[in-house]
Amino acid sequence: MEDRLVILLAQQKVILEKLHEGHHGMSKTSHLLNTSVFWVGKNRHREDSLVSCRQCRGTLAMWGNTSMRQRQPIVSSEQPRCPFQIVSSDLFHHNGKNYLVILDHYSKWYQVKQLRSLTSRKVISNCDEPFSSFGVL
Repeated sequence: MEDRLVILLAQQKVILEKLHEGHHGMSKTSHLLNTSVFWVGKNRHREDSLVSCRQCRGTLAMWGNTSMRQRQPIVSSEQPRCPFQIVSSDLFHHNGKNYLVILDHYSKWYQVKQLRSLTSRKVISNCDEPFSSFGVL
């Protein structure tokens, strides 16, 4: 508890609403609460808040004293038959720097590039290089 904020009664509802804004569900909201703040009864307040939230209630199989969610079916994606048929990319931020990662699903080849700018023009130009290197463009 030494690294969590102790929240006074007057601010507990506000803090819970802020942590719940993204409608993350029981597990994520619990994690946010348990790693950042403390007050007596916060788990009961969290559960009451989620049960009363229409959007979150839709993701719970049952409510009351349980945190079980509805099971979602596993959806398998199409398997590529050749390199660069299915490619994924994402942007991420680490240690104050922005990066682009590109992954070929067939070969599992990936490339991580540091970006100086997050404009669409810069992101697209950084995608062009690896694709043209492999004759995709």
